[in-house]
Amino acid sequence: MIRAGINRRGAETRNHAGAGVGRAVARPIVVEAQGAAANRTSIAVTWTKFEEAEVRVGVVGCGYWGAKHVRVLQQIPAVSRVAVIDPRPDRLAEFAEPANGLQAFGDLGSAIPHVDAVVIAAPPREHGPLAMRALAAGKHVLVEKPMTTSAASACRLIEEAAHRGLTLMVGHTFEYNAAVWKLREVIESGELGRICYIDTARLNLGIYQADVNVLWDLAPHDVSIINYLLRTTPSSVHAWAPSTRGSPRRTWPTCG
Repeated sequence: MIRAGINRRGAETRNHAGAGVGRAVARPIVVEAQGAAANRTSIAVTWTKFEEAEVRVGVVGCGYWGAKHVRVLQQIPAVSRVAVIDPRPDRLAEFAEPANGLQAFGDLGSAIPHVDAVVIAAPPREHGPLAMRALAAGKHVLVEKPMTTSAASACRLIEEAAHRGLTLMVGHTFEYNAAVWKLREVIESGELGRICYIDTARLNLGIYQADVNVLWDLAPHDVSIINYLLRTTPSSVHAWAPSTRGSPRRTWPTCG
């Protein structure tokens, strides 16, 4: 059994923006993430290579994580302009000072003509519709986890991105965590023998999400870590949990 406890504190855009954003060339590549080369397969089946180019990025949702994305994007030389997108005037006011060099928009539709790529850090229930709108407009998308709040919606996003030749990436930030890299190194060295069972324990609950349950909110981290460690994905998935509200147990399907 492997039990791993990893603190997400401080993990943000810099941890999963290693591929950069720019002019797309449709072919698989090796992506450099924080100086460490790693083969990657994105949610849209293959990575898209991005050549060095200045790019305008919009961040939808200026809450706890959105603010971190904005701060880090401003530090990336290839990002020429960052736009903040949020329907709450008070949140926009915090970013819209001239000294910040940011563009501010109250909705994604107004921002679309001014950006090349979009980071979605809105409440989970809005991930699917916002990501679909951005993809339909020809924009590359990085969406925070959970990607959507239903498997069917996630599959539609994957199909849309593949159809349009766009990059759709989920914020699986732990795949760029040094502790996770080290754990995979140990596993692949053979030191632990054949891995038959992995158990994960959530030690830091982070920000509470009121519109999704714990499986949608936190389990994506554990699943992505396990997929990364083993360099494979499950042939089937079953998820269940008791509920104090009396909800029945559910089985969530995978994209087939």
